[in-house]
Amino acid sequence: MTAEYGLPSPSGALIAGYDYQHLFTWLQALGLLREEEGITRIGLEVGGQHNVDDLVVHHKEPPTLYYQVKFVMAQGEPLSHEWFTDSGGATKSPLQRFYESFVKLSDGDVRPEMALETNRWPVAGDPILSYVDGQTHKLVPRLPLAAAGSASGAVRREWAEHLGIDEPALYEMLGHLAICAGRGSLEDLRERCCWRMCSVGLLDDLDSVDVGMGEIRRLIREGVRALDVERLRAIIASKRLERGAARATLLVQQIKKDPWPELATASVDWVDLFEGDAPEERRQLRDPSGWNGVLRSQLREARAEIERSGLLDVLVVGAMRLSTGLVVGAEMANVAGFSVAIRQGDEEWSSTGEKGKADLEVESTEVGAGQELAIGISIATDLSEDVLPFLENEAATVGRFVNFHLACGVGRDVIRGSAEARALAQYLLDAIRSASRGFNRVHLFVACPLGLALMLGHVWNRMPETQLYDDLGYGRGYAPTFFLHG
Repeated sequence: MTAEYGLPSPSGALIAGYDYQHLFTWLQALGLLREEEGITRIGLEVGGQHNVDDLVVHHKEPPTLYYQVKFVMAQGEPLSHEWFTDSGGATKSPLQRFYESFVKLSDGDVRPEMALETNRWPVAGDPILSYVDGQTHKLVPRLPLAAAGSASGAVRREWAEHLGIDEPALYEMLGHLAICAGRGSLEDLRERCCWRMCSVGLLDDLDSVDVGMGEIRRLIREGVRALDVERLRAIIASKRLERGAARATLLVQQIKKDPWPELATASVDWVDLFEGDAPEERRQLRDPSGWNGVLRSQLREARAEIERSGLLDVLVVGAMRLSTGLVVGAEMANVAGFSVAIRQGDEEWSSTGEKGKADLEVESTEVGAGQELAIGISIATDLSEDVLPFLENEAATVGRFVNFHLACGVGRDVIRGSAEARALAQYLLDAIRSASRGFNRVHLFVACPLGLALMLGHVWNRMPETQLYDDLGYGRGYAPTFFLHG
């Protein structure tokens, strides 16, 4: 029996590499539509007397940015300091080619900016790459601070000797070289192109991304070596890629870092604030007092950044827990003029549009004699079995548990699309508001698609003060997260 699948052939790997480069070129070309970025034209595989020629981005003001794009099909060969000095049978190593290009492209006091873009993962603890700055992706100014007698200092000297220059000259070149490693898969890049197209008012589905990539491939095949805004607008018109008004992207990195955070209009990065080394483990803050004091404060800064962009239609992206999705919706509130959207599976759920119908059912359980109310939203699964035992310890403050679910039952796919989610968010808001009359505080437990949590937060208004919770994993109970003031 012949196997249906196997490893990609050499030609398949080559095609994937070209797709990655052409997608990345399309991504950068979209910057021509953003006047604030000051890009005048894009060079496509320009060739010439230097090696950083896969993509060249020209700006109104110097310097010009030169990209070298490296793609691997598998992560068997991660990026390390040895990769830079290994010629691999070629006449010159990558480090030598970068330095040679730096010298040739320098014009008096004007230095070129160069960037290595690769999906190779950096080796953990590498004596050189561990000094790459998280914001600039550069080794300067951190690498020069390594002690001369350290392992990093020794490799630093080896790099300078490899180039036949002293260390200050090495620092000068490295100060203009961004090392952007671990950029994610081909599919990651396709999704990030969606963000970019969204931000400039183009259709932002994956099919439209592939159209853009195909146009870059066509230009290169036809020998076109430069792309300006007029040619780009002509391509967009001919391929009918216009969507209408631009919209912002908000990236929330709660449990997993994103390889392309700079592509979002605004972003927050909370990953290192959580306990755990893997996304599924990141459920509790190292400092539990930080939910409102740190996280929500940063979220409000991100909202302000979006407001400064003049865009109130927001696509929410990133890996986050349900209570965070609800709070994101509350920050991008309907009453503040925002509209929100999120990818839910293969569909986009948006707060705008007609509402469908949703039939809610409710079950109420007396818990104790307290003056506070616990609410369960049991859409994906029934919360009762987990929440009621948890509330036994809260019986002194919680008097009742009210559990909402759809009449059709529970399950991951019971919400039939965006229109039903919009209706359900409003129904839930009204039902929670009604059920909470006479109680001092609400404790909210949610098991639903992230898109519904976002939409519920988006319409959250004139509600009692509410403590949100996230589960700690199967059988581990719950922990309080954000607090919503009444």
